[in-house]
Amino acid sequence: MTIKVSLHFENCESLDIAPEDVAFLHMSGITDTLTYSPRYRNAYKVVSLVRLGVKYRPEYSRIMRHNDVVCVDIDGVTYYVKWHEDGEYNNRYQKSKIEPCSGDISVVIMKEDE
Repeated sequence: MTIKVSLHFENCESLDIAPEDVAFLHMSGITDTLTYSPRYRNAYKVVSLVRLGVKYRPEYSRIMRHNDVVCVDIDGVTYYVKWHEDGEYNNRYQKSKIEPCSGDISVVIMKEDE
């Protein structure tokens, strides 16, 4: 079984993760949101918790340099992550690190009090 994962960043850049490089993915607290008016309609999903493991490759180093993932696209479905209220370029709810045992990049995005 394979999964297509793309990360979208605050500065509108995106990064496609090769299916064979996805070590694990867990997402929970997924909600659907719809905003509508006669001139505007926007439907999207929001996720409260993202845990993503990616095999380390130099082309994925962007994940480690900046904590600014805005949304995760899974097989063509976009999930917006939690972002703090302040207008900063880095998401305080995102933590990225290299796992010492596996050497994989680990990304966790979650608001602490949820």
